[in-house]
Amino acid sequence: MAGFFSDRIGRRVTMAAGHLIGALGILLTLHPSIGVLAAGCALLTVGNFASQSATTAYVTDAAAEAQGAASSLYLVFYYLGGSLGAWLPGLLWDAFRWPGVVALTVGTIAAALMANAGLAGRGAKMRLSA
Repeated sequence: MAGFFSDRIGRRVTMAAGHLIGALGILLTLHPSIGVLAAGCALLTVGNFASQSATTAYVTDAAAEAQGAASSLYLVFYYLGGSLGAWLPGLLWDAFRWPGVVALTVGTIAAALMANAGLAGRGAKMRLSA
């Protein structure tokens, strides 16, 4: 589905929509209802994978040359972030419990949205919308 939307409305718009859906999802996990919690986890997952798949495609599209190297560099940072994402939330959990983990997640999503708005598309061979 992310590929479908990414091709029609643009990679950056799909990335941003995925980030916003993910942020809504993680915020819903603060609600005590199990149904709302499950919906929040589902939205976080959908948003994360929509933005990640659109970003992978964007990196390949945006690289004017050395697309393989650009894609590899993106994956290095993707997995580095995943490694930090397994460690940093634990520190916030110790200090602030689940609300601290949610704050870190929303902050990370906000940083991704700012990067999308401020950096994406500069110097790229853009055949993308938005």
